Amino acid sequence: MGDVIKETDEVDYYSKSNNEDTEKVLATVAATVFGFFKKHPDAIVYATGSTDTRTRLYQMGINKYFSEIEADYHILGELKNRLNGFVIFKRETI
Repeated sequence: MGDVIKETDEVDYYSKSNNEDTEKVLATVAATVFGFFKKHPDAIVYATGSTDTRTRLYQMGINKYFSEIEADYHILGELKNRLNGFVIFKRETI
């Protein structure tokens, strides 16, 4: 996710536009992922932020809607400095 550079039609994954549309963007991504899984139910989706801050933002979005997501999907989280890397995502108490 990022801002499109109009002159080149490329995506800038590091821009900070501060449009205050984070919820809208995350909802759009979630809807896209749900649609993708309807067509590809055995697929795996891997997502990470371009920065640690963005990765944390995505984690908070998953936490916010965790109950709805876990009803239909297995969610794994990737831990840095861990031999096997992926663990079952557990909702944080914020």
